[in-house]
Amino acid sequence: MAQGKMKKKVQLPGKAGRNKQKHAHQKKALAPRKGGRVIKPKKAKNIEVAKLKKNIEKAIGSNIEAEIGARASSAEPKSFNIVHSSSNVKNKEAKKQK
Repeated sequence: MAQGKMKKKVQLPGKAGRNKQKHAHQKKALAPRKGGRVIKPKKAKNIEVAKLKKNIEKAIGSNIEAEIGARASSAEPKSFNIVHSSSNVKNKEAKKQK
């Protein structure tokens, strides 16, 4: 059998006890997150390749969007308008001015 008395949990006086409570949220943030991670390239050549890929993806997406919009406008009896987000519209206006 165990000998001796049970040990008490010691509470730290003052700020030392509160400090652990403040940093408790940081331990929760260390859990792995869902979804894939994109690691940015560091070498100049790889950065250019990544930019090119991203621009190609944007172009393909905009072409698909325009094509679907054209199909929808031809099929619908009412007028068809594509709604863009406000940041997207501002970016296009800034590019047109340049």
